[in-house]
Parts: sequence; structure tokens; C-alpha cells
Amino acid sequence: ASDVYKRQDQDTEKDESDKETTGKIDFEDIEGLSRSDLRKLRKNYHISAEELRVKRDELNLKSQTHAAERNELNQKAKEHMDNVHLYRDRRNGLNVEVGQIRDERRDISNKVKGLKEKFLRLKRSRFSGRNLPPIARLRKQIQELEIKQMTTPLTTDKERTLVEEIASLQNKIKEHDELIETDAEVLEARDEFREAQTNRRDLSKKMQKSRQEAQACHNQMKDSLRLNRSTRPKADSAQRMIVKAKEKADQVHNEYLD
Repeated sequence: ASDVYKRQDQDTEKDESDKETTGKIDFEDIEGLSRSDLRKLRKNYHISAEELRVKRDELNLKSQTHAAERNELNQKAKEHMDNVHLYRDRRNGLNVEVGQIRDERRDISNKVKGLKEKFLRLKRSRFSGRNLPPIARLRKQIQELEIKQMTTPLTTDKERTLVEEIASLQNKIKEHDELIETDAEVLEARDEFREAQTNRRDLSKKMQKSRQEAQACHNQMKDSLRLNRSTRPKADSAQRMIVKAKEKADQVHNEYLD
């Protein structure tokens, strides 16, 4: 029995302590208060309720602010991920295009090789003994001389000699072309070879351009993925702040209702 009374005393002391902490009183205790005390008590409750209401509204506003921040971050993260998919699909399409161009260029390279052999064979057979220099070698010599002219300090006499040498090589190319034009079959073989060679060169440029675009898309995809991964934790943090503010607001609201 003593233990029961002891526990009851402890509960009573706890209730009294809670009243002192919260400022609340039981309804039966109100009967002993005067009208003035009741008004004062009511006023104190009203002030406390208003303070709690303001605090609750501030917490709800803070929650809304975090929600707006979270929504904005989620939108940015979504945009970054959409860009990841966009650049990835574009990169993959360009890589497929590069493979197709590579196959096409390989086929035309074999064709160029065959047409070149046909042209040189006809040229040797039709113009044997004419000692025609290879056009590719003449063009290379002209290019080397032009680079020397642009990059090397030359006296007037040396530059004049260089210009004359370039002109001489260009005349040899012209004579070579004019001679080939006298034979229709050789001329046709040469034109077929040059056309195929031009197509191969164009395909090489096109493939290089597609490769560069594919690499650029890959880099943009990586950048967008990095931005998405850096934005997502910020959105998650804002969500945690929402929950924290809402829980605190609910707690204050319950105190306000009491």
C-alpha cells in the first residue's frame, strides 16, 4: 500500500510540475478564481495561443519556402537528366553514322585503288617513253616550295628563282594534263579516278566532323550528368527540411489547440 501511495504522490508531483511548466490549470481549479483572475488567465492563454499561432505559421511558411526550393531543384535535376538522354541519343546516332561512313569509305577506297591502277596502266601503255613525272610528286614539290616562300626570309633574287621554279612545276602539270586529254580512254580513266578520290576525301571529312560532334555530345552528356548528380542531393536536403519544419509546425499547432 505504501508503494501505491508513493507512486500516486509522484504522479501528483509530476502533474503539478507539468502545470508549472505549461501554465495550464485543471477546470476544477477555475471555480476558486475571481472574475479578475479568470480574465487575466484568459488573457494569458490568448497571448500564448497567439504566440504559438504565429510560430506555427512561420514554420508552415518556412516549409513552403523549402518546398518551392525543392521543386525548383527537382525541375533542374529533371532538365539535366533530360539533357543526358538527349545528348546520349544524339551521340549514339552520330557513332552509328561514323560507322556507316567508315564502311562506305572503305568500299570507295578499294574502288579508288583499282581506278588508280587502271589509269596508271593506261597512261604507261599509251605514253611510254614520254617520261611523265607523277602528278602527286609535282604537287608535293609545289606545296613545299610555297611553304618555303611564306616561312623563310629570302632575298629578291632567291624569291624570284623560287617563283620561277614553282611556275615551271605548274607548267609540267599543265603539259601532263594536256597530253592526257589527247587520249579519250586515258582521260576517262583519270576523271573516274579523280572523282572517286574526291568522294573518298569528302567522306573522310564527313566522318571526322561526325566524330567531333559525337565527342562534343558525349562531353555535354557527362556535364549534364554531373550537374544532375550535384543537384539531386540539394533537392533531397530541401525535402528533409520540409519534413522537419512540418513536424515542428504540427507540434506547435497541437500546443496551440491545447
